[in-house]
Amino acid sequence: MAPEPHQPAQTAYEAYVESVGGRAFNGDALPDWEALPARIQTAWHAAANALLKDQDHNDVGGGS
Repeated sequence: MAPEPHQPAQTAYEAYVESVGGRAFNGDALPDWEALPARIQTAWHAAANALLKDQDHNDVGGGS
C-alpha cells in the first residue's frame, strides 16, 4: 500500500530532489514521489520518522 501523500517523508524527498537539481549522484533524473518503488518510499518514511522521533525527544528532554 502506498503511503498517503504530503506526509513528512514525501516532503523530505521532494526537498532532497530540489536541493540536488532533480539528479541522482550518477546524473540520472530522480523520479517523482509517486513513481518511487514502495521500498524506497518506506525507506524515506523510516528516515523522516527517525528525525521526527529525535525532534520529539529533544523537545521533551530539553535538547542534547
